[in-house]
Amino acid sequence: MVERVFRALALAVALLAPAVAAAAPAQMTRVPALFQGGQIYVRVSLDGAAPVWMAFDIDATGSTLYAAHAPRAVVRAGSVAEPVTFRPSAAAAPCAPDGSVVAGRLGSDWLGDRVAEIRTRAHEVWLSEPVTPAPPALARPLMTASRSD
Repeated sequence: MVERVFRALALAVALLAPAVAAAAPAQMTRVPALFQGGQIYVRVSLDGAAPVWMAFDIDATGSTLYAAHAPRAVVRAGSVAEPVTFRPSAAAAPCAPDGSVVAGRLGSDWLGDRVAEIRTRAHEVWLSEPVTPAPPALARPLMTASRSD
């Protein structure tokens, strides 16, 4: 009996998972991106300039620029705009998938208070709305109930 319930639940999850995964995430914005050779490139604008490609490296804590010397810029990807402090890079700029030069690398600092969802199969990058902080702790602790006999 229990085994039948688990099989039915597994079947329901298997049938619903593709539909849920294919739906656009609520409260999230799709960012223009290309995937090539395990690297993600996002199309962004720095301080309102013409769009450029930047490598997106979620493991990097800081962002870098290859040629420009802007210490701070507003990075806009789609409708998402976040201020970023850049470090200069002495490395040679790699090429983007379209053959243009990559402007820099965006690290996790670019996300600010947002969460990135990277869909590798669909080749999509989604960013959440800013995540609100956890609610403050209660002013007075909850009282524990005790059992009296």
